[in-house]
Amino acid sequence: MRREPRCKVCCSPNRSLYEEELLRGNPCVALERLAKSKGENISLQSFHRHLRRHLESTIKKHNVSLKRSRVRAFFRRAFDFLTKDQTTF
Repeated sequence: MRREPRCKVCCSPNRSLYEEELLRGNPCVALERLAKSKGENISLQSFHRHLRRHLESTIKKHNVSLKRSRVRAFFRRAFDFLTKDQTTF
């Protein structure tokens, strides 16, 4: 997997776990808590950025065995979530 040196999620030894959880539809706020439980300081915003900037390319590069429609639906849900008013967090 390609690693972006400034991305905390990319640099994490738990990157695979976090990406798997994102693909399962777990919200970024849950991943922030998971990271804290593993002793890492990865913010909600870091997970959002990773999702937008790096995860889509990882899916394409490694040909994750998801049907295109499921991938599109996942990213549509993620986009909807990311564009909601985040003041509730």
